[in-house]
Amino acid sequence: MRGPVPWLAAPLLLHSTLRPRVGAPPFCQAPPPPKPRLMLVEDQDGLRSAVCKYLQQRGYVVEAFSRVDAAFDAITKGLFPDLIVTDVTMPGLDGYQLLKRVRADPRLCGVPVILLTARGLSDDRIAGYSAGASSYVSKPFEPEELLAVVNAQLTNARLAHDATLTNELQARARLGANPNPNPNPNSNPDPDPDPGPNPGPDERAAGAQAGGRRDQG
Repeated sequence: MRGPVPWLAAPLLLHSTLRPRVGAPPFCQAPPPPKPRLMLVEDQDGLRSAVCKYLQQRGYVVEAFSRVDAAFDAITKGLFPDLIVTDVTMPGLDGYQLLKRVRADPRLCGVPVILLTARGLSDDRIAGYSAGASSYVSKPFEPEELLAVVNAQLTNARLAHDATLTNELQARARLGANPNPNPNPNSNPDPDPDPGPNPGPDERAAGAQAGGRRDQG
């Protein structure tokens, strides 16, 4: 029996070379999305360590700081978190001052900020919300409660960002379809910019006499 014809064996060889190995990733596999980056500011060492570890185990990248000024320095050096969790009452600068600076920074003004506080008074909550806080979590709290608030705030921020991007794309599409819209369809799109001066009384009289002479002739 003769062996296989070479031009028939070539497609089989090509197919076998392109077949992915067992355990190999697919050819068009997209890279995993980056993990959300959180900033945690808490002066109590035990609580800061416990919250940081818990959120890291849930898939977040956490940058933890014990002082607000240290968090300021990190922001100045280029740390732009997706969400900030900060205590309110701390030595030196407090959580409200961090919140005000974040809201005043155009690069961070849309970042959710969750305040951790032992104060349960409504006046404190009103002050925080007036300053731009996204949510409050009262101490003591369960880790699951903080995680739920973090997830909800990140989801809301992502939806708001997607809606803003969609509106911008739609506006650009409308502008591209009609780059020079005419606001008044009944108006003359190309009016005469200089129709000339109106004739005076003497000019009108001279014109009438000239026309009469032509009629008589």
